Amino acid sequence: MCNNDITPKQKNQRPVDDFLARSAEKSWQMQRMIEYGRDVMPEGRRNAAMGCGKFLTFLHDKDMTTSKLEIGFFCKNRLCPGCAWRKAAHDAVMLSCMLQEAAARGYKLFFATLTAKTCKKEDLSSAIELYDKAYTAMMRTGKFKRLPGAIRKLEVTYNAEKDWYHPHIHSVWIVNQSWGRRNNPDTITVEELTDAWAHQLGGVYAVNAAAQDIRPVKSATREDIMEFAKYPAKSCE
Repeated sequence: MCNNDITPKQKNQRPVDDFLARSAEKSWQMQRMIEYGRDVMPEGRRNAAMGCGKFLTFLHDKDMTTSKLEIGFFCKNRLCPGCAWRKAAHDAVMLSCMLQEAAARGYKLFFATLTAKTCKKEDLSSAIELYDKAYTAMMRTGKFKRLPGAIRKLEVTYNAEKDWYHPHIHSVWIVNQSWGRRNNPDTITVEELTDAWAHQLGGVYAVNAAAQDIRPVKSATREDIMEFAKYPAKSCE
């Protein structure tokens, strides 16, 4: 049984009211994005984005205590703050159910973060492609391929002052109960993670051992997993 509240709730506020408030906020952010990208965004996509989240139909129970979104128009543009937010919420529910089931079957969960040196705009695409290949290759070698399961997300942060980008990977590892103990031969240390990650990157980007991280997930509730699932939905606002 998966324990999740699909609709976010706030004290003294109906879930649908909170949803509408968040949708309005994301719609305002989208309007700003359209202004910035007016010269590069095709007219069709621009028109679809302008109407994203503006038409919504909800179903309520008799007591108006439970609400469900029945009909809605969304542009599904991956750069749309509203669509990214809704996808992150959906992913959080799915991931939370999966990871709660893994925990119920006796597995433990660990967060792992893999980073490397920042890059310029013109190198971002190639850096992301390299990260994808490097992570996939790493997970097929040594101790990594013996992990019962793993999920990953890519996050890219931007420093406007220095004009550089920082792509990095956040991953959730599903491991056995004894994983993490010194006498467990399958345990992966931060040092081993750093060495394996640097090897797969092939020296193209410098890897700092202090920037890599492995830590246990305390629980698999929606709130905990949302921290992982939200990465594609982050905005600069």
